[in-house]
Amino acid sequence: MAGYRTLSDQELTGLLKNGDQTAYAMIYQRYYRLLYILHLRN
Repeated sequence: MAGYRTLSDQELTGLLKNGDQTAYAMIYQRYYRLLYILHLRN
């Protein structure tokens, strides 16, 4: 997963579209706090 840390969000999204589970995990790690805060605001 270390190699995924240097990828941009756009690159991770491309991998995610192809079913890459590690890309999903990295996107989740980057944004889970923001998603939780947005959830609480609604």
